[in-house]
Amino acid sequence: MLGWFDFGRDVRSYGLDADDVGLPRLFDDPKHPLPAANGRLLVGARAEGGGMEVRGRLIGAHDLPYFAAGPPAAAGRLGQLPAGVTAAGVVPGNVGYLGANPTQILFPAALLSMHGLLDGTGLPPLPSDAESIGTASVIPGYGTIYTGDMRGLVSMSDGPAIEAHEAQRNLDAVTQAAAGAKSVAYAIAGPQPSLSSGLMDPPGILVDFELADAAAAAQTQAATARLAAWSHIAVTTRDAHIVMRTGPLAESTTGVLADDPLFRTAMTGADPQATAALFHVGGEAFGIPLKALGLSTTPDGADTVMLARLVIG
Repeated sequence: MLGWFDFGRDVRSYGLDADDVGLPRLFDDPKHPLPAANGRLLVGARAEGGGMEVRGRLIGAHDLPYFAAGPPAAAGRLGQLPAGVTAAGVVPGNVGYLGANPTQILFPAALLSMHGLLDGTGLPPLPSDAESIGTASVIPGYGTIYTGDMRGLVSMSDGPAIEAHEAQRNLDAVTQAAAGAKSVAYAIAGPQPSLSSGLMDPPGILVDFELADAAAAAQTQAATARLAAWSHIAVTTRDAHIVMRTGPLAESTTGVLADDPLFRTAMTGADPQATAALFHVGGEAFGIPLKALGLSTTPDGADTVMLARLVIG
């Protein structure tokens, strides 16, 4: 199969979004429309072994998910993520499509609690008599987020308590880290999370932000420490990286994706200098159930070349 796709014309003409063109989504939110984009995609596909190999070249494209320039060696980093996950990726940090709001999957309980305290301006409203009145939101299994005077509300929860303004500052620090990251790596163990499922039965989630330097990573860790502890999130730093883990992935893991035969099959042929790499288990393409999908993209001058492998069986 050979195909030609004009993003500037076809995306807007047909109202396509991420689901329609088969791009995996990290967040289970309402459909994200693809950003305004230009450029053309020349793509070819052929049956090979137990699946299909798809190669493509993006010409004159910009502002497209997964295809922006970023640090190289994404495929190698992808292989070092924990084994046993159902979705994983390493993408350039300047692409906001995947990491636009990582707080949605990392801090679902805090967001739910804050929803009852926010007045729409971005900060919780303080009662008129803030010295003697408090307002609190209690999430079983987590604790309390409150405004005003907490003294009369202490008995509402046995868990930890955090003041709402401080919680908001912690959330803002995560959003700021995502916006300024050089690259973002993620892994999910279990179904793709939603706000409700992430609260009641949190999947294992790992998000690794590569920041400007080690000082920026340490500063972000300190700025998010209180809410991370409240949300049962393990936060570590390594050089310029800050890593946040939830659920089963918050504990020690053994094995890496590079040791998984299915991963190696899906990522066969991936360019070592790729700036984006994705691996997803399951799903379908062209109406055909997949065992896995591997994708890598690499800049080539002004163009971007891509390789996808669909494992069928």
